Amino acid sequence: MSSERAFPRRYEAIYHDDNASEHAGTLSMAADGRLAIVSAEPRFANTLDVAVRSMNAMPNETVRVPPPPGTPRYTLVSKVIPRESPEFIPTMIANLRRGYRLELRLADAP
Repeated sequence: MSSERAFPRRYEAIYHDDNASEHAGTLSMAADGRLAIVSAEPRFANTLDVAVRSMNAMPNETVRVPPPPGTPRYTLVSKVIPRESPEFIPTMIANLRRGYRLELRLADAP
């Protein structure tokens, strides 16, 4: 039996601000990381729509990584993570948290 869960997966989207956290809606995720809105709280419908459209349009994610030894000080180095990579979905989830204040919690966990 595989340890990987079948897709699509459902996630509860939790919006975090400075004072509180609120349920924003439910998202479905396909195996390639494409998101769909299953339900949205009216207050967060636009936020979820913008976040989902933005993430679905990305062919890859770009993340900063430490520069190799010997590079000049203050050198910025990034790594491109293609959508097909196993690293894409965790990176996208982190990007949602950082950029949109949305935390995805697996809703269909056993």
